[in-house]
Amino acid sequence: MPDALERHLRQGATVACAKSRPFRYADRRIFADNVCSDSEPCGLARHRNYNGDSGTRWNMASETSAQALGIDIEGGEGEVFKWFVASFLFGKRIQREIAAEAYRVIVDRHRRDTPRKLGNCSRAELVRMLGQARYVRYDESTAERLLKLCDKLNGEYGGRLGAIREQSESRKELEKRLTEFEGVGPKTVEIFMREAAKVWY
Repeated sequence: MPDALERHLRQGATVACAKSRPFRYADRRIFADNVCSDSEPCGLARHRNYNGDSGTRWNMASETSAQALGIDIEGGEGEVFKWFVASFLFGKRIQREIAAEAYRVIVDRHRRDTPRKLGNCSRAELVRMLGQARYVRYDESTAERLLKLCDKLNGEYGGRLGAIREQSESRKELEKRLTEFEGVGPKTVEIFMREAAKVWY
């Protein structure tokens, strides 16, 4: 981060972009990468969480695991899909607790726990579910992209994330295939592979 901007923030100033809320140096969350979320560019260079005191980046989903959400990542295809949905929700620039609650509402409460069940939701139904979890900043785009994700997974891979693994000759190719899903970018892939790699590699 440029020194002038950091000094400006230390003095109590706020900055904002088209896609994110204003933030202050005191918040200890200073964004400095190119996007506010995996696929929604903003106007303030790049936005990634930054700890101004230590110079280290702080990952919003760093403390959330599959196990914490009741997902047994070694329990087969269905559990891996649940983690993919969770990773998709955590991959957006939103509070970890809200993303976790959105997962619970969609998967646990409404039982949309397979690509077919989730894909059979209407966009309006998904927006309402996200609203129940207060996942409102990206509710419309997230609902639309989740539906597209399911359509692609069902149409191209028979509804199986494992088929992506089987068709990929390397981890690099696998991760590239994952980013071909709309709304899935490097951060979502990073979160997902943190757990999926345990059973795939």
